Amino acid sequence: MDADDIPMKPIPVKVLLAEAVMADGAVHGQSVTASATWPDEALAMTEESLMDLVRQRYPGAVEYKSLGWKDAEVWVPEDEA
Repeated sequence: MDADDIPMKPIPVKVLLAEAVMADGAVHGQSVTASATWPDEALAMTEESLMDLVRQRYPGAVEYKSLGWKDAEVWVPEDEA
């Protein structure tokens, strides 16, 4: 059986991307993935932590921004779901 024949199942998740925009126009980003069942409070705390990380990693940025939580899916083999 090759990889294309493995039955896959989607797992709902939330994905957050945070960006640091540099003075020269370059954009750097960091992302985090969370369970789709996390409560809003946990998502908010995670977003704050990710923004802190981006500020530390790119201290010379002229702008920091969160692109917000997005619904997504991660596909895993059915026997691992």
